[in-house]
Parts: sequence; structure tokens; C-alpha cells
Amino acid sequence: MNWISEALGDPHYRILPNPGGGDCLFHVVSQATGIPAARVKRTVADRATDEEFRVKKAMYESAKKGLMSDDGGGAALEYARDYLDYAWMEGVDGLERYRDLLARCGTWGDGESVQHIEKILRCRVLVLCRELPGICYRIPSSVRDPKFYLLVNYSGAHFELVTWAGRGTFVATNVPKEIKRIFGIS
Repeated sequence: MNWISEALGDPHYRILPNPGGGDCLFHVVSQATGIPAARVKRTVADRATDEEFRVKKAMYESAKKGLMSDDGGGAALEYARDYLDYAWMEGVDGLERYRDLLARCGTWGDGESVQHIEKILRCRVLVLCRELPGICYRIPSSVRDPKFYLLVNYSGAHFELVTWAGRGTFVATNVPKEIKRIFGIS
């Protein structure tokens, strides 16, 4: 039994593996919908905004600056992790270059990617994470009346599709009761 089945007291949950490689979120969407992962990723990349670019660039610059100025104390590991997370931003000087890099393998999906996927597919992505109190991660969504829901396991570094009773997507009427309760779906 996996951690979700144990936490929710229901043996019908399955966590499906995927190839990952920086594309795990996009593989999840592909597994659930049949849309090729590369197509999902390209569409998400094309929707990236200048604000998203500026935020990622600032995070990269901050981590790089912190790493370079670190005195070897406890923050060194945190700066190194952040720097490695955003090292692909090196030399990225504008939105178009940022979008091109996002569409390539090796750049991963994040909360902003989830929000774009939700808008593109008119769905809601429900993220479960065992490390969080209450096990759900609430990503702000502007999608009202979604066509369907995706249930996703997030381990802190990897997304995987969660199925229930063999289903990978759910309409509001067949979302499992416990998931409805956790995410406040009526």
C-alpha cells in the first residue's frame, strides 16, 4: 500500500511512475490526458510571462550572489541547492530565451506551470504531498468550474499521477469523497 492509501484509509489509490528528467509534471498530464508531454511543456512555456522570467532571474541571481559571498557557514548548502535549481538561468537575458529554455528537457514544472496547465486544460491539479500537514498543497487557481481534476503526488522533487479505482482524471461527481473533503470541493 502506498502512503496516500495509508493516509486516506483507501486501498484504491495508485501512484504511477514516470520518466521524470525535469519533465515529470508534463508526463503526469500526458499520462492522464494522452496529450504528449513535449506538447504540454511547449504550450506552458509559450504562456510564461515577463514577470515569471524576472522572478526566476532574481532567484538565480540571489542564489549565485549568496553562493559567491558565503563564508562557509550553514547557509552554503542552501545557496548551493538554490543555485543548482536555477543554474539553467545563466545567460538568459529575456523572455523569449526563457520560454525556449522552459520548453526543453531538464527544466521542471513548478507552481506557475501548474497554473498554466489549469488554464490551458480548464482543469484543477490537486497536489498531495506527505511532507505537508494535511497532505495537500493548495496552488492558487483562477479556474472556476473545471472540466476535470488531476490528482498528483509531489515528493518535493518529483510529480507523479495518482489514480483512484483506475481513473486518472475525475469530473466533480467522481472525485473521491476524502479528496473532496481535503481540497474543499463541493
